[in-house]
Amino acid sequence: MSVTYHLFTPTATSLALIADYILAGDGIYGVLDRFGMRIPVPLVSCELRGLPPLAPWLHGTVDVATEMQALPEEFDFGPSYHILTEDHPLIPLLNTGRVYQYIIAREGVFLLAGCTGLEVLMPISHGCVLPGLASVTPDIRFSYPRVGEDIVLTILERSKAAQDDASNAIERLFYLLWEGQWHLHEPAQDAGREHVRAKQVTPEYLATCIEGHSHHSMRAYFSHGDNQAEVRDGGFRIYFVLGRIFSHPELRVRICIHGYSWEIPASSFFVLPAGIADCVAKEWGRAA
Repeated sequence: MSVTYHLFTPTATSLALIADYILAGDGIYGVLDRFGMRIPVPLVSCELRGLPPLAPWLHGTVDVATEMQALPEEFDFGPSYHILTEDHPLIPLLNTGRVYQYIIAREGVFLLAGCTGLEVLMPISHGCVLPGLASVTPDIRFSYPRVGEDIVLTILERSKAAQDDASNAIERLFYLLWEGQWHLHEPAQDAGREHVRAKQVTPEYLATCIEGHSHHSMRAYFSHGDNQAEVRDGGFRIYFVLGRIFSHPELRVRICIHGYSWEIPASSFFVLPAGIADCVAKEWGRAA
């Protein structure tokens, strides 16, 4: 017996729970038969944009007429949804006309997206197995060579040299642009011990492929402020943070795609010199 998955599309009169699993704006629900009723149970918590959340409808906290008017609009450039069954297991081709595509597979929900030089299939849910679906593996396709050791060492040395007027170590912002080879650019910036930002949007910023900053003596981590600037407002870009630069230098890297993020080994994009640790590779058990 095949397992069925449906997108949540409420009507003004009823909620037809005819599928085994429901994809909604707040995640994936399994539908159980209990006491003569079909009861949705949350299985996977993640945001699926373009679909209404199911929980408010289940809890009876919605005004149906109002909510029906407020349902997300469909746009040609909006996300699409692809359920990979065992009979139809192929990942669709990247649609550059859409901001991204949701891929629903055995391992959960993935985001398929691309920009100049980069195509990504990234997981956005964790710790689940969805029955009746095909398996997929996260993937990164980078069209450019990795950033070389010489540039990484230059970033480290310039980070060490960054000081304020009182000779206190401060953060430093860097852009990496691909123009037939990698170019390192340091924009005019406002920097302190716990913050750094460019003073203005420049052509170099718009052309940047990889953006990052240093954390002087602090460990390499993405702060709440970083999340606001990079995940919420940063569009589609590779980001890095270089930490503990005076003692045990370490590099942490992530891909941000319009509100979603995925930390990955720095070696995906950088050739790391000896003595600079790859944070995510270590956490994944692939110490560098």
